[in-house]
Amino acid sequence: MRPAFRLREQSATFLAGLASAVVLASGLAAQTPNMRLESRRAGQFELGQSVDNVMRLAGRQHVRLVNLDLEGMFTPAIEIRLVDPQSTPSLVAQIREWPCPDFQVWNLMVYDRRFRTVDGIGVGTTLRELRRRYPSLKLGREGGPSAIVDSLQMTFVLSSGTFADSVQVTQIVLWPDPNGVRARRCPTRDSSRELMSRNEGQR
Repeated sequence: MRPAFRLREQSATFLAGLASAVVLASGLAAQTPNMRLESRRAGQFELGQSVDNVMRLAGRQHVRLVNLDLEGMFTPAIEIRLVDPQSTPSLVAQIREWPCPDFQVWNLMVYDRRFRTVDGIGVGTTLRELRRRYPSLKLGREGGPSAIVDSLQMTFVLSSGTFADSVQVTQIVLWPDPNGVRARRCPTRDSSRELMSRNEGQR
């Protein structure tokens, strides 16, 4: 076999292998979920997102409508399971038909340990690490022991009210942001007129 022909054959084999590796890597990257935790956002799910869009992203079989029954009142929410539809929910979101017309995510409750802030904070983080990262956090007991970080607009629910350094985060709540949602999704909707209409309907 001529050296030039052999070189061309080896080059073709190398390029074919490289192309396969690139395709495989792209496929794996596409399958890797976005688990970044930010103000108003957990991965690809965000405050104000329509329930229809959540179901498109997660898959209808991974989203379940539930009633949280907060304070004895009907409180609709959706459970989002990112792995097995029968597993523990990764996220729970209260849903409301406000401030925009469709049913949308009102707040987000994060239970999945894979969701992390840019600083690596998430479910399972200790209060010691929270204090180190966010020295201005506020501790509270209303609704259960928690650490509140205003800069993140998040509440970190804690496993114990002792507030010891070893206490861990069991849940993270992303606060509602109706003004931001309205500005982003339905800026022309008249909130004052809508509120007056609701009040008249309740009389």
